[in-house]
Amino acid sequence: MYEGVIAFTSKNNIKVDVNFGLTPKVTVTTPWTNRATSTPIDDLRVAVKAYKDKNAGVAPRYIDMSGDALMDITLNQQVRGAIFGVNNSMLPSRAQVEALITQIADAPIVIRVNDDQISVEGETPTRLLQARTVVLLGAQPIITVHGPTVEKNFEPGIYVLPIVKEGPPPSEEIYVGESAFVGIKKPSEVYRLTV
Repeated sequence: MYEGVIAFTSKNNIKVDVNFGLTPKVTVTTPWTNRATSTPIDDLRVAVKAYKDKNAGVAPRYIDMSGDALMDITLNQQVRGAIFGVNNSMLPSRAQVEALITQIADAPIVIRVNDDQISVEGETPTRLLQARTVVLLGAQPIITVHGPTVEKNFEPGIYVLPIVKEGPPPSEEIYVGESAFVGIKKPSEVYRLTV
């Protein structure tokens, strides 16, 4: 979802290639790793305005970022100055940073840190959210789509498949399954920054 595509080829040569049509990532002028001169408050203000413009004035509900991006914001000179003024050598708490972002958006926004990694079929783990990407999200832009399966005569939903073996010894196995994947219900509720 964070990348806007699902591109996967299994070891059995099953291919999944879905593009959700998200707008391209916006790259900030000064990377947030430059904690002395970058301007994450200004960058987020512009991003929230662009998000609101695409969503009838509704602010994002969540901002997903890596722990590294949150640390960049926390240690940033502009952020510390906005929170502490002349005492900007102090370090703000996560709650103070979240309160500042809520003030910028004029709406409650929750910061969620996502450093999760996934390994598909034993491959090298990859991050779900790239360390230098910040994503503004609506309340529920993502949905789970249920698809058809052969076991259910190409209809969506859960299937139950009992297999009875005469033996010896006799046995019975029950397979339960469903075809499901992620979908983006409202692409306008996903706004991405490269920081």
